[in-house]
Amino acid sequence: MRVSVGLLAAVLLLACRGEAAAPGVTVNLEPFASASLPASLLGAALISPDTACVVDRYRIQGYCVDVRGDSLTFGKPGEGPGELVMPTAITRGPHGDITVSDTRLNRMSRFTPEGVFVSSAPTGA
Repeated sequence: MRVSVGLLAAVLLLACRGEAAAPGVTVNLEPFASASLPASLLGAALISPDTACVVDRYRIQGYCVDVRGDSLTFGKPGEGPGELVMPTAITRGPHGDITVSDTRLNRMSRFTPEGVFVSSAPTGA
């Protein structure tokens, strides 16, 4: 699963940047653009021009990959700071940070682009 998440994020990154894939790699963006994400992946966010992230509701964790192929994970299952129970959306914050909405915990959690937990705020269920 981790490989498919990384591959998906890499393709999203290439699609968003509008650049050609590496030599010898064929990426057909037309069918991909009309396809939905796998059921476990809830959205994607372009965190920077070089990094795309997704959140996985089955593994209850977020994944990011950059154009070099470097990847990181953030968040983990639980109810404490930096932990997630039912992540439902991911977005880029104003300074390139990663924000994840968790509907079960009724809060938004913020992580640095390096995946380090920063803070959370209630969503007001």
